[in-house]
Amino acid sequence: MQQPRRLRRLPLLAAALVVAVVLAGCLPPAPPPSDGSPGSPGVPVMGQARLTAAQLVAYFTAKDPSSLPYRATGATLQQLAQMYIDEGNRYNVRGDIAFAQSIVETAWFNFPDSGMVRTYNNNFAGIGACDSCGNGFQFSSALAGVRAQIQLLRNYADINSRVGNIPDAPVPELWGSNPSTAAYNFDHYFAKGAAPLWNDMGNGHWATAPDYATVVLKVYNQILTFNGLPGQCPADGLTFGPLTDAGPCPVGLRQPGRAVAANISGGYYVLNGDGTVSAYNGAPALGSPPTFGSDLARDIAVMPDGQGYVVLTAVGIVYKFGSATDPAKLGSVAFPYAPGQDIYRSIAITPDGKGYLILDGHGNVSKWGSASTGPLASLGAPTGGPTFGAEDNARAIAVMPDGAGYIVLDKFGGTYKYGSATTGAVGAGVTQPLGADTGRDIVIFGAFGAAWGYYVLDAFGNVQNTQGLPAVVDPAAVPNADRWRSMTIFGGKPLLLRNDGITVQTKAP
Repeated sequence: MQQPRRLRRLPLLAAALVVAVVLAGCLPPAPPPSDGSPGSPGVPVMGQARLTAAQLVAYFTAKDPSSLPYRATGATLQQLAQMYIDEGNRYNVRGDIAFAQSIVETAWFNFPDSGMVRTYNNNFAGIGACDSCGNGFQFSSALAGVRAQIQLLRNYADINSRVGNIPDAPVPELWGSNPSTAAYNFDHYFAKGAAPLWNDMGNGHWATAPDYATVVLKVYNQILTFNGLPGQCPADGLTFGPLTDAGPCPVGLRQPGRAVAANISGGYYVLNGDGTVSAYNGAPALGSPPTFGSDLARDIAVMPDGQGYVVLTAVGIVYKFGSATDPAKLGSVAFPYAPGQDIYRSIAITPDGKGYLILDGHGNVSKWGSASTGPLASLGAPTGGPTFGAEDNARAIAVMPDGAGYIVLDKFGGTYKYGSATTGAVGAGVTQPLGADTGRDIVIFGAFGAAWGYYVLDAFGNVQNTQGLPAVVDPAAVPNADRWRSMTIFGGKPLLLRNDGITVQTKAP
């Protein structure tokens, strides 16, 4: 995980501190605490933890330990998680969110060798690792490092924080070795009360990155939902409404799980509603569209060579990355564009890597590049797919491995087959109608140009398979919880994506 560049310098000169405290006195009063729900100011830095240390550890250990192993030397993971909860509650600072912040700052407590902070520094929040600094702060123990982070968060959040109303003396490595100097520096911190909400972090508050708060809160939301709790900024349902960013929660938190796609070379990608593409398990990171100010991204499809991908937006724009930018492949291929209309739903690249099919919510399939001239061109004429009129019914499209057919899925679980998808195992394959707006994705299972059947995903995490394919179940499925959005074949089985950005590998029943 790439760490945001930080800009943090503690005030050491009394003259500078006098100016800073005058400015701090001009800051508006902090808004009242909230839970981050729509209509509230945002997510507060202060408050008691919602999570336990055991829940923090459970989330942390669920990741692949070989990707970013825990390398902190001052405490075990369990000890460190307990410190965050205990210290945070003592200071009335959200220690569970501070733990999520440290995951971001240390790349899962891995302290990459390319970073400025070392494993033995007990610095879990990049304190002092600013853009122009030679190194970050070093703390004598893990407890000192956690306490320093909590004290700094308290100062950012509480304009009335003083040495006299915190439970411990200021940590000397951070505030000054002389107790009088440390007390003065704490009481006159230049950014005191500047960030009462996590929404205020970034842009010079703790970090220079403008999306710093979103990155931290995304991790925190994943910890909550991983443990079966409602998110601080709940990911929304499958709603395709106006292209606006409603409420205090950034769109990056409201729809972090839009689509998932595997890479034939290994790994997979997760698409966020704001356009961010995250690469996992070794998939090459090739970039993202400019971050959208609304929930605009809809689907991602990977090039057959595994060296590129495309991102489809709700208005039909297709962003191309890696080999998809090659003019001999997709680089010069056009796309539909419907300004202001949230109508495009899914994209599938042809097996030759030179064309794609785009599905809109009305069931129309438009064909571009080789898809408009080859064997797919005349299928489903005149719209290329089922027609639902003004109804927003279509959800996903999947192209056959032979490049001569495709399937469209509607929101009720209905499948519409064209060309080679009407024959063989796919043509004979049957999945049951869902009877409600719960159809979410469809993938064709195949290899070496042959298709062996397909899987259909519903909103509750149930996966149907056609005859001949192994049945699978979602170990994280919750009945009647509309949370599942996308599916891809990874490791020989469907990999599912939740709307909070969590991926779950299916298993045999």
